[in-house]
Amino acid sequence: MGYYTETIFKMRKIIASDSIDSVFLTLILDDGTNYGSVTKDQALSLALDKGLDLVQVQIGDNDNLPICKIMDYSKMKYKMSKRKKEKSHKIKDKEVRISFSIADHDLMTKNNQVKKFINKGHNIRYVMRLFGREKQMKSLAMDKFNKSIEDFSEIAEFDDIRSSGEMISVILRGKKTH
Repeated sequence: MGYYTETIFKMRKIIASDSIDSVFLTLILDDGTNYGSVTKDQALSLALDKGLDLVQVQIGDNDNLPICKIMDYSKMKYKMSKRKKEKSHKIKDKEVRISFSIADHDLMTKNNQVKKFINKGHNIRYVMRLFGREKQMKSLAMDKFNKSIEDFSEIAEFDDIRSSGEMISVILRGKKTH
């Protein structure tokens, strides 16, 4: 383990080993016990004896000393990167579009895909777009849309159907199983 310089990670400055500015600091050992107030050199020698790094976890203000912890710096960086990845892998909403003139087999294929998405836990925005003269046949389009979402009544629950201009849409959510 060596000395580390300042690193910017997770939009926060992590200060480790030689980069710590304060002469005195409050030290927390690797097992979590509070060691008390020590000099930076004493803390660094304790960290080297254990084969770990000294990391500043809280910046001290005018009245308090900075808090530093003896820990494995690379392990902490790895855990922080895992947390960042977990946050970025949130389930996103999917959108499936159908048209008024969709063929029965194509509709069945789209609906099977929607069922797969719902079973995986995704929310689906199911949309029918109307083009040209189809806009004048809104009631027929609404009937076709209602028939197409009946396939999902067993596995999904949905809000009211929204109709605006050239689009008819509904959001499908998987039913909660207890």
